[in-house]
Amino acid sequence: EIGQAFWEETYNNAVAGGETRGLFEYEMGRNFWFFGHLFESAEVPTYHLATAFATIYGYQAGVAAGSTEQPGNELVDWVQTYRDGFARYLAAPDWSLIRDGGITGERIHGGLWLYLARQYGEDWHGRFFRHAWQLEAARSMDDAISNYIVAASAAARTNLYAFFTGSLDFPEVAGLQDK
Repeated sequence: EIGQAFWEETYNNAVAGGETRGLFEYEMGRNFWFFGHLFESAEVPTYHLATAFATIYGYQAGVAAGSTEQPGNELVDWVQTYRDGFARYLAAPDWSLIRDGGITGERIHGGLWLYLARQYGEDWHGRFFRHAWQLEAARSMDDAISNYIVAASAAARTNLYAFFTGSLDFPEVAGLQDK
């Protein structure tokens, strides 16, 4: 799954004694994205959660294995663009940036996951995905949004509906504010 140019760059870094982790962890993360049926909708096919998942959790796997957290490493710098993208979004939220997907939506989601873990503890990540497995598959964008907010709230152990619909400009979903 790794293109030749990326392989050569990683190999050359290894030969030079440089950082080699990141790429492999990212690709493994792509292989473990099992949540599309819960958080994505056929109504919006460019909702890039899988790449955000691979980047954030590939990065965290690398760090857990002893990889650098210092700027100048491609994956470290890439993750910083997620933090920066979410900070910009939080300053001027616009749902269309998430709805329309692409790299902007990917960065917002990845940055949001990092933000929520900072707010509610690093174990937020595990609680989020464990709770997600208990949810029904999304049949619409409202279902996908609902699943996302419900899983995030369960992981935070507090109702985040007002945060998502107010601070983050997510669309309102009927009946969700009371869950």
